[in-house]
Amino acid sequence: MRLDLQTLATTPQLVSSTLYAARLEMGRGLDVDAAQSGRYLIEVSNAGRSSAGAFKNMFKYAVGIDWRLKKGAWLEMRLGRNRSVATGQDETTGTMTFNISSVPTLFAN
Repeated sequence: MRLDLQTLATTPQLVSSTLYAARLEMGRGLDVDAAQSGRYLIEVSNAGRSSAGAFKNMFKYAVGIDWRLKKGAWLEMRLGRNRSVATGQDETTGTMTFNISSVPTLFAN
């Protein structure tokens, strides 16, 4: 349960929300000797208008690429729809992240 921040001006209320997500990925191997390798992914979640505030910045659906530029250097890109924190309306969002890691962030855990 989380506190619904939009109800602070009146009577604070608790809301509960469950986030479900799925990801489909494919791509070349992460083998150290490969000149370049990449991962392509599609992800979806149930983060919608009725989701608690914690999920407002979660993609509802997105496509992405994790591309190894050279050993230890990854460029990660995502494009998808999410719920705006400011207005609560759906918006298209793109992200690009440069990481220095032996594996893309998706596989780091």
